[in-house]
Amino acid sequence: MSLRRVLSNILVMTAMIAMGLVATRALIATMDGAITPDSVSMSVAQASLARLWHRRLGHPGVDAFNQMTKTNPELMLFKSKHLRGQLCETCSYAKSKRNLFCTSTSLKPISMTNQVQHGHTFNNFPSALYCTDVKFQPSYHPTGRFDEAKHYFSGKHKLYGLKLEYSVAYPCVAVNRSEHSPGSVADVTMFMHRRHVHKDMLRKSASEIKEVDHDEGAEEYPDSWSILVDMGYQGIQHEVRSMQPKRRPQGGLLTARELERNAQASSDRVLMENYFGRICSLWKVMRETYKWNESRFDRI
Repeated sequence: MSLRRVLSNILVMTAMIAMGLVATRALIATMDGAITPDSVSMSVAQASLARLWHRRLGHPGVDAFNQMTKTNPELMLFKSKHLRGQLCETCSYAKSKRNLFCTSTSLKPISMTNQVQHGHTFNNFPSALYCTDVKFQPSYHPTGRFDEAKHYFSGKHKLYGLKLEYSVAYPCVAVNRSEHSPGSVADVTMFMHRRHVHKDMLRKSASEIKEVDHDEGAEEYPDSWSILVDMGYQGIQHEVRSMQPKRRPQGGLLTARELERNAQASSDRVLMENYFGRICSLWKVMRETYKWNESRFDRI
């Protein structure tokens, strides 16, 4: 396409935008004719939720739209407008049913009574209220002396960075989040510093204490629900009621029953990995090297 043709198309598209006639062409180009132009509806949803709904429903996302603009320069004029505000009827329906999708990243208080009523309990450990894990965020080499910078170095990841402890419950909702810690701080250490928070969250209500609970740890902690953690949290069972994989003894082997239980714990904890994967796919800052001041990390 010649430069003169491109400039001519831009002038035409500018005039169409001024007259409000461009929305249907944008929809057909981006949705590939999946729905009719008449079903276009404007939404006040945030851009992150709009992209999530489109991806959930298999619609073209940001990358696909960028490819379209390379072959059709006319679409570049309103790419940003489409991605931020223009949703199809199906996406609007998804918005009305957003509780069925994993769309929220804000913290929400929960109770076991509410979880049971909505069928949001773990399959293998029904007494577990939520699962907890730590997300490592790489960062640039800290300034200052070596003995100050090494506090941010993670021996596990071999990188400098910061850590955040998340607690997630079904249906993939974050119920608690810690302030950041340097990369060298162990996961179990972060948990023990906040054990009073977890004890308060896991405490049963007066009506829940009367319910039948025959799961692990019910005799030792009759007034508390349990928490799902990974193998790196050895020792927290002395503070809170926890469900965690059993570590292989030195020079020994795990029994078939213990291996099966470890597999069940890992199966229930996949919710944690799904949550981390989702926030990394939604926000670029969560998956790339952190570049700003440490004081701004918790606010981001």
